[in-house]
Amino acid sequence: MKIGEVDNGDWFKSNVCTVLGKADSIRFWQIRWLGNVSLQRLYQQLYSKALNYEDVITDVGFWNEGNWKWQLQWAMELLTTEMEALSELTCMMTDIISPTPDSPDIRK
Repeated sequence: MKIGEVDNGDWFKSNVCTVLGKADSIRFWQIRWLGNVSLQRLYQQLYSKALNYEDVITDVGFWNEGNWKWQLQWAMELLTTEMEALSELTCMMTDIISPTPDSPDIRK
């Protein structure tokens, strides 16, 4: 799988992006909000073990002393390879992304 791959010539999906605001309307796993592919597609093994597939971003993290902390929950124990994938995902999210509590989520 290539990040940014366009399936079936779907121009609209490949050219619309999500801007993270409060993060209360963006589905963590299912919407493309971090890169060009949904996390559901990019991390299929993690998605299959997620406790709640429908969570929005604010369901998988919290504010602690002004800093956003990610806290994903799992329906079952992760294997070693899945823990490595989770570490990669967490690093990527921590380095780049946190919700903006005073701004709405935007699709453009």
